[in-house]
Amino acid sequence: MTKSDLPLFALLAAASLAQSDGMVAWQQIGGVLSVDPGLKSVVGQSTLTPVTGDSAAQIQNGFLAHPLLVNNPPFVVSTLPDQSYLAGFAPIHLGLDTVFADFEGPLTYSVTATGTGTQASVTANQLDLSGVGGVGITQLVVSATDGSTTIYDTFQVETKTSTGIVARRATVARSRELGVGVEKVFGMQAVGAARGELATGGAIDDPQTLTVNLLLPAAGEIAVTIFDQLGTPVIAMDRIVAGFELGRLASFGDGRWVLPVTWNLRAANGTAVPTGVYLWKIEINTIDGQRLESVKRLGVRERK
Repeated sequence: MTKSDLPLFALLAAASLAQSDGMVAWQQIGGVLSVDPGLKSVVGQSTLTPVTGDSAAQIQNGFLAHPLLVNNPPFVVSTLPDQSYLAGFAPIHLGLDTVFADFEGPLTYSVTATGTGTQASVTANQLDLSGVGGVGITQLVVSATDGSTTIYDTFQVETKTSTGIVARRATVARSRELGVGVEKVFGMQAVGAARGELATGGAIDDPQTLTVNLLLPAAGEIAVTIFDQLGTPVIAMDRIVAGFELGRLASFGDGRWVLPVTWNLRAANGTAVPTGVYLWKIEINTIDGQRLESVKRLGVRERK
């Protein structure tokens, strides 16, 4: 079979996945080999492919699959923000399961710290930070790996003396900081016929939904657009949150209110979206002049 006999899709996929040395690290799936449970797609078509050696007994019928299609790599859900604490601050524990995620299973985490004033370590899926007495800036690089692919998130922690910080906090009766929190990282692919919905409120506990929480210190306007991995808009919403509505929302405990935005995992035309990672672009503008743009990456899994 010549190269021209291959389907156009296979040629395009092979070209896009080729390595810099011109070789592609294809893996055989099928024949006498067991199918990898993580297999999501294949490239190529059924063909006679040598497994090992060159004897006829070692030639099996199967498929050629690129490793990138066998394993879904981990991805960053939401980056860790830069932080500031008093020198010698007490231990702080940050969960990493809403920072990184992977479709196939748990990740292994590690952290490296460069600088002064902050000590960092990882315990299971938790990042532990503590002050070591000095002042300064520590650069932290947190890594997550599934054994095949490693990804990173970088942020910094600044430690300061109490001078000026206590006085500034005394004048602030409540938090004025806009924020976005992730309710859950994965939702199960929708089934059946329904209307596509991206709206405030909704059934947060429904496994066929995804939710982010907007932390609002004041009334304002919000806009959320969800994109697929190709950058194509899937569904969008925008609305004004009036001041009287804030009193109906749950309190975050520091003067801010929690406004959940829930998506039922359907496109605007009602079609259930395929599995994969979806990018949420969130914009918030409050009546007191604050503005926030945030991007979150959440996943849709196959139903089991």
